[in-house]
Amino acid sequence: MALMHRKTFELKRGSKTSVVFPGIEDYVEVDDSIALLVQLLNRKGYHTHTCCSGHPFWDMPLAAIQHLSKTNAIKSEFGINFQPGVSLPNVPDGFSLRKIEEVDILNIYMEKPYDFTGKHEYNYMRYALDVAEKLHEWALGLPDAKAGQS
Repeated sequence: MALMHRKTFELKRGSKTSVVFPGIEDYVEVDDSIALLVQLLNRKGYHTHTCCSGHPFWDMPLAAIQHLSKTNAIKSEFGINFQPGVSLPNVPDGFSLRKIEEVDILNIYMEKPYDFTGKHEYNYMRYALDVAEKLHEWALGLPDAKAGQS
């Protein structure tokens, strides 16, 4: 995990989130693979909320991972969420946009989830980095959000 400052969007790379330092309450955790993307979106005024690059193997025993991989039951939810009031001028190819009504946020998600059937865990890591890079290129092309937009 990386840490991103809530107001300046400065990233602290390689930080252990369990380490306490003065001002840590001003930082939020961001998945390493999407830290630069999340920083860029926030600096452009597209304020994010609970983004995730997917953690399909998190806290699962190896036997469960192997079984679920064979049955295609593990799915990644690679998503970028935006705070209430954010509007996007477009969505990158291969992604869709949905509004999560219960919490009033926008979510960009993969139209076609990653298929884990018969694949090694490292394949997903390569895939996640490719997706993050594609989204970063999209974000570079976004105009700055209008003043007054969250």
